[in-house]
Formats: sequence, structure tokens, C-alpha cells
Amino acid sequence: MTITFKSDLIENYHGTEVADPYRWLEDPNSIETIEWGKEMQSSCEAYFSDSKEKQKDKQRLTELWNFPKYFVPKKVGNRLFYQKNDGLQNQAILFMNDNNNESVVINPNLLSKD
Repeated sequence: MTITFKSDLIENYHGTEVADPYRWLEDPNSIETIEWGKEMQSSCEAYFSDSKEKQKDKQRLTELWNFPKYFVPKKVGNRLFYQKNDGLQNQAILFMNDNNNESVVINPNLLSKD
């Protein structure tokens, strides 16, 4: 089990004190955050590797996530730019629509498998 450090940091916002014990995790490049991420990954892998329901859970999550996703379009001149994901792609694809002719601008899924 990964033990997560909690700091005593308290911010004062216009007279209201707000605890922020996990502020240190906001820096993704800090050694502490990287090490914490590795420990969490190791803990999760250990937990899920022993799960008898793993395949069933994976199948159900895949069903839930498998739907088209469209992102806010932006009009530039006469062209419309937008991103969409067919449902199970790692990254959304950037498209351009020019007079009802859709074309791919960039497909980041082809750049790297991860």
C-alpha cells in the first residue's frame, strides 16, 4: 500500500483558510511526484493482477467508453477545425472541414503506439 504524504499547508483566501495537503503533487516533474506515481502504479498493478473480475471489468469499461466523442469546433476563415474520437482511440484526431469535405489534419494515434 502506498502511503501518501500530507503537508500542513493552509492557504488563506480572503479570510477563509483552505487546507491543501496534496499541493506537492501538482508538480509533475518533481522527484517526489514521479516516485509517488511509480508507487501508485506498482500498487495498482499488484491489486488488479490478482483480480478475478479483471477481464469482466475491462470488458464493461470498454463498453461504457466506446462511443464517439466530439470536441468544440473552431472556425478559421471558411474552414471548420474540430477533434473527434471514435470511442476507443487513445487520442482524438484533428479534422478540417472545407465546404463539406472532411480531411484529417493530424492523427496523433499514428505518431506513437503509446
